[in-house]
Amino acid sequence: MDAVYENYTGKANFTPAESSRVSTMLTSIGKQFNSVSADIINHISNDQEALDLVMIYINSRVRENKGRVSGYKMAAEFIQFVHDRYQKDIDSKKSEKGKASANEKKMRLIKYLLSVNV
Repeated sequence: MDAVYENYTGKANFTPAESSRVSTMLTSIGKQFNSVSADIINHISNDQEALDLVMIYINSRVRENKGRVSGYKMAAEFIQFVHDRYQKDIDSKKSEKGKASANEKKMRLIKYLLSVNV
């Protein structure tokens, strides 16, 4: 298969059971999205570094073919991901000033994430 889009309208359709399952999943996704605090969405969308980390985290879950988990579990995994990612950066720094700066960024984001009511 190549990057050229081939239209399969009318040739590839959901069965009624598949359509129902997709509808149920989309409803569930919508409910979960609506339960997320607008504060966290606004914060992440206004913080490029946090947004980049969210995208890297999501892409890593997709690459690792990780299944669905609860929102709370995903939030905990994301906080651990942020910690590990910054710790790797901190460990690579040679100067104490560089380590302190990277640690400050890590702690700022983790503190924020832990303070949000999901």
